[in-house]
Amino acid sequence: MRRAPGTGNIIKLKRKRLRKPYLARVFAVNRHGEKTRICLGCYATIAEADKALKDYYLNSVDIVGSYNTRVESNKALEDFYLDSDRSKTFSEVFTSWYKFAKDKELLSDRSLTTLKSAYNKHFKALYDFQYCKLEIPHYQRIIDNCSSAHVQKSIKTLIFNLDNYAISQGIIKIGTSIKSLITKKITSKNEREIFTDDDIKYLWGLKDNRVVSCLLILLYSGMRIEELMSMTADNVNITEGYFRIVKAKTPNGMRKIPIHAAIMPLVKSWYIDSETYFIRNTVGNKWNQHNFRLSLKRLKLDINHIPHETRHTVETALSNLGVNQVIIDRLLGHSSGHVGRDVYTHITFDQLREAINKIKVPK
Repeated sequence: MRRAPGTGNIIKLKRKRLRKPYLARVFAVNRHGEKTRICLGCYATIAEADKALKDYYLNSVDIVGSYNTRVESNKALEDFYLDSDRSKTFSEVFTSWYKFAKDKELLSDRSLTTLKSAYNKHFKALYDFQYCKLEIPHYQRIIDNCSSAHVQKSIKTLIFNLDNYAISQGIIKIGTSIKSLITKKITSKNEREIFTDDDIKYLWGLKDNRVVSCLLILLYSGMRIEELMSMTADNVNITEGYFRIVKAKTPNGMRKIPIHAAIMPLVKSWYIDSETYFIRNTVGNKWNQHNFRLSLKRLKLDINHIPHETRHTVETALSNLGVNQVIIDRLLGHSSGHVGRDVYTHITFDQLREAINKIKVPK
């Protein structure tokens, strides 16, 4: 059970069938200046253990002193644990936490960037609020103004991390109950749709366009857009006919993908052995995802799709053709979600090639 720093803790003993499974313990400093644990006893419920801890600290004379009334002792304890840090604002707590989390590598750089973005975009109204006075309604208003389920999740994650840090620094006693924040179900404005045969036929008519040729490569390989854009020329084997993914989101994403016979001419048109990247922008440098999406938008095609929907299209096509799910997962870089399938099912490269070439060019 999480408690304010220096107010002891409660642990549940793991042995079965204990009538009093909750152990209350406090921390003290012995005469040698060493920090030590003192067990107050075992209790039948968390409430009883919590009461024992409160009684211990309220009756203790070696923490902050002795007082005539319980009100005075409570105030003394509050002042002891919540000193000058109590006046810190939300922005000050975030700045301190961000530096702490980065220095200690508590989260990945990507996660920190996501949480910082949520802070910059959605918490401006709370920047100057005293952190210890923030309550659930303040955070709920921020959640209510979100139009994305992903952003709602980031906001709740940030609140959770900040509260944990604030508790550790004595700024607050108890963190916000994340479960108390109500997140509304949001229907995506861009529901995932697959490319129809008419859509793909339309793209083949524009195959000489740089953007369209990339879409066609995605539609006949199942690659992620970031995998294609970051692929180096030495990971494209024209002779043996495969792409090699060496950087991926997950270990399963590192794989070989057979080059579909239909897109081989497109692959050859992009491939230059002396270049660093397989796909390049107009000046010969890496074509990043953002600029590719802008180019796709400016092209104003008669179809409305996002690059990631090419993967859904490949998966759907293979599934409709009766291809084994393990083969589909290997091609797309997914985990099968089943240990036996991942470990004991052996798939050859020829099987992958046969499967990917089952996808036909619409006529």
